[in-house]
Amino acid sequence: MGEGVAYFGKHEGVVVLKLVGRFTFSMRASKSLDAFIDTVLMDEEYENILIDLTETESLDSTSLGLLAILTRLTMDLYDRQATIVSTDPYVNDILDGVGFDEVFHIVHDPQRAETEWESLEDGEPTKKELSRVVLNAHRELLDLNEKNKDTFKDVVAMLEKQMEDDAES
Repeated sequence: MGEGVAYFGKHEGVVVLKLVGRFTFSMRASKSLDAFIDTVLMDEEYENILIDLTETESLDSTSLGLLAILTRLTMDLYDRQATIVSTDPYVNDILDGVGFDEVFHIVHDPQRAETEWESLEDGEPTKKELSRVVLNAHRELLDLNEKNKDTFKDVVAMLEKQMEDDAES
């Protein structure tokens, strides 16, 4: 599998987000996930979100930060944790490494639901859009727990400086 592709579907009041492949900050999927957060989740007909990572090969810190935003919004909007379905030991280690077990309900033995998938394609992001997405995702990871503060504080500082420099030029 190559570059990641994101899909979403709806099933019995639950928004299902499916990530397939490798997710890195430089790809269009980061912008698509950000747009998904801003639009689909704000639809009041849903009660929860399920994130299907059963076909995900890897997630970088930006993708993890975007998922962290999803669970925070789920708590804010629906007063419950988002659910992640993940069966790959490598992906599970990544999730555990940033403390997702503390803020998500994680399931390792999935139940398959019939869902019609729609692609989250949203075009190529501009450099400014991508920088904003990457910074917001890393801020969310930083705020997730104390361990992440140490892990991501320098990354956030560098990204903030880079955005300041870009704004001045």
